[in-house]
Amino acid sequence: AAAAAEQGESSLHSHGLVRFEANLDDINPQLFESIIANLLTAGARDAWVTNILMKKGRPAFMLCALTDDAPEVRGAVLSVYLQQSSTLGVRLSRVERLSIDRRFETLTTPYGAVSVKLGVWGGKVVNVHPEYEDCKARASESGVAIKEVFAAAEAASAHLHAS
Repeated sequence: AAAAAEQGESSLHSHGLVRFEANLDDINPQLFESIIANLLTAGARDAWVTNILMKKGRPAFMLCALTDDAPEVRGAVLSVYLQQSSTLGVRLSRVERLSIDRRFETLTTPYGAVSVKLGVWGGKVVNVHPEYEDCKARASESGVAIKEVFAAAEAASAHLHAS
């Protein structure tokens, strides 16, 4: 068991990233779709909004982004925060992200080809996730619910967990 744990840890990748945060209690939440899209375009690896409760019981949102620690990316993401949200400042913290190998495969389903993302750890496939846009397109073409295409892609990927 110890050898397996060592092999698993050796197949992890460590990335130094920066987390941006701003608490917003005075923003129209309809703006978040555009802000998140622009954060991603600016170079954020991920962006999200969380509901929070601030002092004096004020409901608010926390707008977060995760970026590489590169000056040009940090500057572009900061610009989106300051120009497109209502914040007057942003908190930054350095975080370490551990990740496993990822690769894509295209699988055949009764609805057509669907790309799946594979998470590989210690030489084994530990996670398979059908790509949403492919499932959405196959569902639209076939006139079925997206969940049916997801299920078909997951069923077509069952053999991958054995590899």
